[in-house]
Amino acid sequence: MNKYCYTTLLGTDDYIFGVLGLYYSLKKVHSKYPLIVIVPDNISDKTLSILEKNNILYKQVKNRTFSDNICQINYKSTLNKFHCFDLIEYEKVLFLDADVVVYKNIDYYFLLTPFSAFRGYAGTITGGIFLIKPEKDFAKKIFEEYSHCENDE
Repeated sequence: MNKYCYTTLLGTDDYIFGVLGLYYSLKKVHSKYPLIVIVPDNISDKTLSILEKNNILYKQVKNRTFSDNICQINYKSTLNKFHCFDLIEYEKVLFLDADVVVYKNIDYYFLLTPFSAFRGYAGTITGGIFLIKPEKDFAKKIFEEYSHCENDE
């Protein structure tokens, strides 16, 4: 069987409800691949216990933030989404923003060639979606070279 997974970012404690919605929507459409939640080390124990109570897999990572003053405060932690490149135990990883709700099975997205990016439109999935092949050196390069953001995309 292929080693694929979905992933999302729990950038702040406030996003726990989005993560729960994404997790249960993937279960409802019978996705055969797990969701691995990227959890920066600034997330509270209370939020971690909610993940554990719901049997949601997660990987704790060092918190990374955009350092510029232009970046809106609610986007600063989105740099952490690039920890998805550190999930080297998987062949392909499909990143979904935590506010995505899946209405039909999208496991077939894993048939595409990484890097593939998607943008939703009316009536379909919306939010940040991209398919990658994990590569630890690429993640390191992103964290070393990028510090500016304009939005969360």
